Amino acid sequence: MYFNNRKMRNFENRIVETLRNEGIKVEAEEIEIVKNGIPCKGIRICKEGSNICPVVYYSEQDTYEQIMFRIQTALESDVPHDSIKLLNDLNYVRNNVFLAVQKQSKEEIVKKEYLNLELFMRIMLDLGGPAGAGSVKVTPGLVAQLSIMEDDLWDYAAANSLKEASIRSMAEVLGLPDTDGEQSLYVATTGQLTGGASVLYFPEIFHAFCEDHGEEACYMLPSSTEEILVLRETSLDNGRLTVNDLVRMVETINEDQVDPILQLEPAVYRYSIDSDEINVVATL
Repeated sequence: MYFNNRKMRNFENRIVETLRNEGIKVEAEEIEIVKNGIPCKGIRICKEGSNICPVVYYSEQDTYEQIMFRIQTALESDVPHDSIKLLNDLNYVRNNVFLAVQKQSKEEIVKKEYLNLELFMRIMLDLGGPAGAGSVKVTPGLVAQLSIMEDDLWDYAAANSLKEASIRSMAEVLGLPDTDGEQSLYVATTGQLTGGASVLYFPEIFHAFCEDHGEEACYMLPSSTEEILVLRETSLDNGRLTVNDLVRMVETINEDQVDPILQLEPAVYRYSIDSDEINVVATL
């Protein structure tokens, strides 16, 4: 990874020195991870009087101020011991495991290839304090610890995500009046703070959308790992927009507006009632 270069080492040393000067115990060696295709460095901070040592991750795109804010938030948060114990509670996991998607990776997590994406599972946790809600990715070790069949856990995650899935007009999402009654842009999500773009796993959601709007098909654009933008097929009938225009639009949105860790590969997906399938129809 790039963390062996001088720039990143100097950056890390500055952060570690700042924390140690404040009397905070810090570990930073060999803590590296790839989050949605973005290499990240981790700093483990050990709070006084606590045996919980959270790891705060950062990438090359982050500023010193952003990292220190995350570290301060972690220091002020008291993660309830019950939250950690819940990972051993099969009943809790069944009700709080959800699907998520990211770029294809080499992470050692429970995952499946889906379209041009990587489908995986998250268990949602209440972390308390300023940290609020958090999540843990499901690993093979966690599945073994829970003594559950992996296929069963996938079924629970899919059922929980589908139950929360929705498509709303952009006007509704922004709290604006729906003036013409037929919006051109919609937002699809499973409603989770993380992984909402996993709504792409459910053709039935887009089937219902097409039927509700009298469409034979619709197009989906990944705005981030959190949500998907949806266009009615007739929105492209005037010929002013093509699927290649749409995929370039995704690329522009990624470059200008989306945190690299939340980005998906620029692509356009299409759902057709005839095939009842979601397919990739354009990529860069």
